[in-house]
Order: sequence, then structure tokens, then C-alpha cells
Amino acid sequence: MAVTGIVGNSKAVAVVVIGGRTEIVTPGDQIGDLRVLRIDSTRRTVTFLQAGRRFDVALGGE
Repeated sequence: MAVTGIVGNSKAVAVVVIGGRTEIVTPGDQIGDLRVLRIDSTRRTVTFLQAGRRFDVALGGE
């Protein structure tokens, strides 16, 4: 999984590549067993929830 872009501030969207597929997501979106919890354009991270575990993925990171 990689976050390849974050657009916006208070209503940010993120471009995420998961399993070779590109998805445009907003907080609350569900992709398979992943839920998007937060998109922080200041910290340039997306927070996900998977199987009860929260984790951040930084822009450009995996």
C-alpha cells in the first residue's frame, strides 16, 4: 500500500495504491478490510484501521 497524493485541507482526499489498484478515498471509506479514519494534509499521512489496529501511512510511504 502506498499513499501517492493528498489533496485539500479540511475535506482532504487521498490517492492510495493498494494491490496495484489506485483508489481515491475520503475519511470513512472502506477498501476491503481497511477503513480510512483520517487524512492529515499537514502531517501528510493517512490513518487506517485494519483488524482493530490503527496505523499511519505517510505520503510517498508504504
